[in-house]
Amino acid sequence: MRVALTLYGRDLGSIVGAMGNFTYWVIVDVEDSKYRVVDVIENKGLNVQVRRGLEAALQIINKGVDAVITAHLGYHPFEVFKSRGIKIYVTENCSGEKAIKKLINGELTEVTEVPEHRGEHGHGRGRWYHYWGT
Repeated sequence: MRVALTLYGRDLGSIVGAMGNFTYWVIVDVEDSKYRVVDVIENKGLNVQVRRGLEAALQIINKGVDAVITAHLGYHPFEVFKSRGIKIYVTENCSGEKAIKKLINGELTEVTEVPEHRGEHGHGRGRWYHYWGT
């Protein structure tokens, strides 16, 4: 399985970040209980003002990944991944290495829908969709 993680650094010791606000995609090949980093890609979504998560998602969909691990996921990247059959896992407050180990051990649950969340996010009132991991 090829997994893409949203990390704040270039290696698996870095913390898993929120979709759109992370610094690097770290792509890992996972086979049984073994894993290895195969690619590190700078998040180009940081260079846009709106829909950073969508921009980041579009950047990775053609990299042959089977799954994504992130700390936060909005509606648009969720739809991009789901439409391409890419599984989504959410975790917070852990390193990329710990997240991979959780995945291998079956401790991460696949996100199958994004709960609706309404409220103010500094952009006025509106409808926003987010999933925050626990």
